[in-house]
Amino acid sequence: MDSKIKLNSIIGFLIFLVSFGSLPAVTVGVVKVKTRGGTPAAEILTNFLQSEIQKNGSVTVRDWKAIPDLIQHLERCQSGLVNCDVSGLNRQALDIIVFGEVQKKDDRFLVSVRAVSEKNWTVIYSGSAQDSSHEDALADLATEMNDSFKAVVSGARKLDQDADASGKYRIAVHKIRTANEAAQGVDVSGALDSILISAFGKNKRFEIVERSYINDLIQEKELAMSGLVETDKAAFEARGITHYLTGSLKVYDDVRVLSYQIINNNTGLPIVTDIVEWTDADELQDAMQDLAEQAETQVFDVNGKLVIKGCNAQNAHVLYENKAQSSFPVEMGLCPLKVEDMPAGQYSLIFKHEDFDTLTMPVAIKSQETTTLDFVKLPPISLDGFYDAQNKEYAGNYDQAIQGYQAFYNQYPRHRMAAYAMYREGFILQIYRKKYAEGHKLLERVIQQKPGADIRTEAYYGIALGYRASGDTAKGNQILKMLINEYPASTAAEAARGCLDSGNCGI
Repeated sequence: MDSKIKLNSIIGFLIFLVSFGSLPAVTVGVVKVKTRGGTPAAEILTNFLQSEIQKNGSVTVRDWKAIPDLIQHLERCQSGLVNCDVSGLNRQALDIIVFGEVQKKDDRFLVSVRAVSEKNWTVIYSGSAQDSSHEDALADLATEMNDSFKAVVSGARKLDQDADASGKYRIAVHKIRTANEAAQGVDVSGALDSILISAFGKNKRFEIVERSYINDLIQEKELAMSGLVETDKAAFEARGITHYLTGSLKVYDDVRVLSYQIINNNTGLPIVTDIVEWTDADELQDAMQDLAEQAETQVFDVNGKLVIKGCNAQNAHVLYENKAQSSFPVEMGLCPLKVEDMPAGQYSLIFKHEDFDTLTMPVAIKSQETTTLDFVKLPPISLDGFYDAQNKEYAGNYDQAIQGYQAFYNQYPRHRMAAYAMYREGFILQIYRKKYAEGHKLLERVIQQKPGADIRTEAYYGIALGYRASGDTAKGNQILKMLINEYPASTAAEAARGCLDSGNCGI
């Protein structure tokens, strides 16, 4: 019986080899081609592109109609939203996804095609062409793309290589927004992100990550409810994206103006800010190529580096301010920090931590040089503001004293004297300003913060005096007796005895 089972297993395995052994190891799927203008039907274009890829012979091509459901299934499996059987995933393997766009402009077709690794959405091929024949344009691009597939099959190109291993930055192109009414009627606005991806792909200094189709393919609203789709920053980090390009298109008569920024995803620092202009569709690809080359030069050949090795305040927040670019500080990250592509210029670095005073220091970033700060020492918190408020209270300037106390505990909420400053404000409100409810609420807040016993007992004492001053002597006396019984050695208990024994209920 055992021998028969083994024989059947061997026969089954041989049948599998005969049936599937000759299939290429790399599987490709084509997503339905997007169309604009007077193009043939999307289905016709998709079938044509799929057939051109099949001519390659080095990859397995799945039917394009099944690709959206398959991508959604794989995304859910990888995210953990559903439990997927490993063997089931192998039967539904998909290594490369092909996207295409065809747009007709006058008597010519503008065609863009790109191939993306399913695992990390890195663009492994991107190309665009203009031709009077959409079939000739698609066929030429498919031939180029098939060469990329052969490199993958041979092992010369890895589909799952991460950004650190490749040593390259990874950039994603956001969909370009139309910023005025005239731009909404420009046919090329929808294809700009595709042309940009092709432009960045030519020089291969960045690794390009597909972004624009993700929401369409994995039904973002549904997945967001299940916790898969996160903020842009988190989603980019999950894909290994180091930079992203965002921009807006405006049209003035015959002139198209694209305002764009390239943002460092880790720091949020805009490392390239510029505009590019063109007048007609024939200049569009050249304009986008100029944009890509200028951005690459800025990032790789011009920008400097900033390294902050450490701070005396662990995880201090590091912000930068550049008066020429913005009027407010922008946070870059936590200390220690490394920024590998910071535009040259004069900056103010701002270090903030709840347990230390804020430190602002100038720093000069030089082109193609590394600026290193070995150890940044934040100063201790100054008590000058607190003592100034206290002096104003003793002088009877209660409103100014309240402002000073508030400024201190708002700026340094974790300092040991913050609770005491809040207590003094509550005391003033109750005893000197007769705002019993407001003062009581503030003193209760002091107690809830669980400060040291000396501040906590004085807060109780302030509440007791507030009750007595507002006419509720019994309730005030009850708290005074509690202080005497439970905190007999405290300053507040001594004051409570004097208040109950002789009616001397002072501060």
